[in-house]
Amino acid sequence: MRFRTNVDSAVRRGNRVIRTVARLSPLPASTVAFRTAADWFTRTTVVVATLAALVVPALGCGGDSTSPPGNTDPPGGTSTIPPGPYVPGRSYTGRNGYIEYIAGDAPLIYTAPHGGDLLPAEIPDRTAARCGGSATTATDLNTEDLVRAMQQRHFARYGTYPHIIINHLARRKLDANRTDPEAACGNAAATIALAEWHAFIDSAKATVLRTRGRGWYMDMHGHGHAKQRLELGYLLTSAQLGLSDAVLDANRAFQDTASLRTVSETSPLSFSALLRGPTSLGTLYAAGGFPSVPSASDPTPGSDDYFSGGDDTRRHACGAEAAALGGVTGGLICGVQIESNFTGVRDTPTNRDRFGDVTAMVLSQYLATHWNLTVGPPSSFRTK
Repeated sequence: MRFRTNVDSAVRRGNRVIRTVARLSPLPASTVAFRTAADWFTRTTVVVATLAALVVPALGCGGDSTSPPGNTDPPGGTSTIPPGPYVPGRSYTGRNGYIEYIAGDAPLIYTAPHGGDLLPAEIPDRTAARCGGSATTATDLNTEDLVRAMQQRHFARYGTYPHIIINHLARRKLDANRTDPEAACGNAAATIALAEWHAFIDSAKATVLRTRGRGWYMDMHGHGHAKQRLELGYLLTSAQLGLSDAVLDANRAFQDTASLRTVSETSPLSFSALLRGPTSLGTLYAAGGFPSVPSASDPTPGSDDYFSGGDDTRRHACGAEAAALGGVTGGLICGVQIESNFTGVRDTPTNRDRFGDVTAMVLSQYLATHWNLTVGPPSSFRTK
């Protein structure tokens, strides 16, 4: 029901306000939360009352209530993000708070492009007709909360913050894992948000390269497929993952295309071993209680539904398609798209924390083994 959706969205935005003000204020967190919450309650009461007045006539005539209007002034100038330097653990946002960056000091970057819930009036809904023939609008539920948990559990274990970038716009307003025209559908405000999304990621990548020499990118999503497992997307199709290890290793084009290309080029292990061998990412996740494909126990999706990776991974990892999209082919930021199942991963705070803790340990082992990269406090870094 639209009334319930808008109220829930208002509450979630209120929680974000409290978190952001608490990070920036010198006052005790409890004082900030009380003052901010009181102000937010006053404003939210007005919103709820307004929505209550609208919902009955809207339902009666078959119409649809609209979200509270945002900044309806035409966006001016070019896209900008707050200038650095950025403080690890602190939140920064772009125009209207549509894109959020929580800075880090670990060589890890996590993004959540499809978990947002903001529905500003200045951005019309994405439709296939407006977006070049295609417009997926499904939300990846709780992926914003998931990357926050991943960042916090990593900090609790290793004392460093992974960088995280969050798109707060609902996917029906912006698809940050697509290129234009499908991503922003020609809307100026959405186009600025998309530019800020990539600018924050690029800034995080630059920091990682400057401080660590190399890094790891993970684009976090949620799937609704029948099999409850992680789908690790290295930009290889189901059919390609169905090939034998010998065929995968014999054809260099598979490695060149993959989002872990540079890792494979410098690793003594074969390409197929990095994908699904005993020390592969999927196998380590499975050992930590999160079944994954590809992995040693589940080497190929077969005929099951499977997401192989999207445009963010193509651009911000190190595969063959990166350069054409604004990234670096064969660069020193590699990564993967993870499509997470809901039950046991995204469904509860406890499970999100557990996944975050396992992710911290898995990446510590995986990156130290395969790329001479430590995820804790920096001491020195070496390049091969």
